[in-house]
Amino acid sequence: MDVNKDGDLNNKDVEAAVTMAKEAGAKAMTVAQEAFAKAQSEGFFSHFMEYNQEILEPLKHSSEFSVEAAKTEVIATLMLKPANPKNGFKFYNVLALLVGVVESLLMLLLGHGPLSFVWNAGMGYCIAYTLYWVFICKQTKEMMFYGLCFIALYILFSAYMCFTTLIYIVPGALYGAKALIDVLQFINAFEMYKPIAMESGKLML
Repeated sequence: MDVNKDGDLNNKDVEAAVTMAKEAGAKAMTVAQEAFAKAQSEGFFSHFMEYNQEILEPLKHSSEFSVEAAKTEVIATLMLKPANPKNGFKFYNVLALLVGVVESLLMLLLGHGPLSFVWNAGMGYCIAYTLYWVFICKQTKEMMFYGLCFIALYILFSAYMCFTTLIYIVPGALYGAKALIDVLQFINAFEMYKPIAMESGKLML
């Protein structure tokens, strides 16, 4: 009799867990659909071709690259005086993405598997595109503020990964380079954010 009661209790627990899982899944689906509809209404999905063109731009103009010009630009940016914040942001955004893809490719060669490469490269693209949309396309104070917070956190993450992977030299160097690129991207993003934020009289939300 006790066995049957235990069996009935276990079955009820399973049924309750299944019901809760279905309800949670339904809620998650509803939230996802609402988020998708909101993003679509805001025009989030309307700039992929434009951004893909931005990715190709550095490759098109690679023959015009000058170490001296790059050095001057980096120093000016680090001194919080970027020549053209919008163009600077777009360039460093793409550069961060490309460095991330190289890092993911290196991890693939070191045996992390193709799924890891696809995931990391795909996530890198989604992050880079989202930041591009926030700072170049949308340009609202709230979205740009959260975008700046995200870049700041990503700088800390890249710096942490740099120090924890220094033993492998190349991955550590790539994370270090990415941290620096993200700093340059942050400075340009902040320069674009300031005039929009100061319209309300304050930089913070």
